[in-house]
Amino acid sequence: MLSMSYFFFTLGPLSRGSASVGLSTLMGMLLSIDMEVMMSFPAGKMLDMEATLAGGRAEFLFSVKHWFKLGSMISPITTLPLVSNTFPTVRSLLELLSNVDDIECDDGFL
Repeated sequence: MLSMSYFFFTLGPLSRGSASVGLSTLMGMLLSIDMEVMMSFPAGKMLDMEATLAGGRAEFLFSVKHWFKLGSMISPITTLPLVSNTFPTVRSLLELLSNVDDIECDDGFL
């Protein structure tokens, strides 16, 4: 999956937001196979720039694989509440995307 992320970062345009989309996609792929990810990016490092500046896929994987600590999910993702139940309106979703700090969930997931 890191290899796919490498190709996304190097073949996609370097525009604002492309790195966050790539990282979100990587996280989504890992969550879909019930893998929990703990990330620890070194200060001043960006995943997309590491991919761009690496000499190739193997160099990229070697330089960033230790940033990700993978483990099995404590509980399957299917036990989490549905987004549509937690944020039932378009307004609540927009508020979530606008400012997460101001939103409080009853279930305590944010």
